[in-house]
Amino acid sequence: MNEITIVGNVTADPVLRMSANGRGVVRFDVAINRRRLNRETNQYDDLPPVFHRVVAFGPVAENAAETL
Repeated sequence: MNEITIVGNVTADPVLRMSANGRGVVRFDVAINRRRLNRETNQYDDLPPVFHRVVAFGPVAENAAETL
């Protein structure tokens, strides 16, 4: 099983659905703002945001739907 940590802003309310076997499935998107140090000017440049679609199952899905 893969596990990652994404830190960003949820762009819309999570959508919780129940699968045929009764397990919860939640889907939501997270936007991540990025910055990069420009070594020529020694200042940070803002890069375009990156959007991730997140899908979670079971108790994690139900917790995400309640708390996000």
